[in-house]
Amino acid sequence: MTAQASPRTIRIEAMRYNPETDKEPSWKSYEVPFRDDMSVLQGLQYIKDHLDGSLTFRWSCRMAICGSCGMMVNDTPQLACHAFCATTCRVRCASRRWTTSR
Repeated sequence: MTAQASPRTIRIEAMRYNPETDKEPSWKSYEVPFRDDMSVLQGLQYIKDHLDGSLTFRWSCRMAICGSCGMMVNDTPQLACHAFCATTCRVRCASRRWTTSR
């Protein structure tokens, strides 16, 4: 009987901000199962589906065509569906929770 290898994980750090409860934005870390072919968008979808349903981000086509999943990944503007991380990812995604009332 062979020992089964534990699944690889990656840490995705997402900037979170709720103007109703937070004084300023902060980073929250999530450990996500990792595959070599996994995009940042797939990692964010895993977080939303399995770890934190309050995470909000935009996406549509998943094919780097529409541009709706544009966000800052490791301080570089990228499409989350076309960005891949082999180490920690720091993600700032635009969502309506970032807006302030006028």
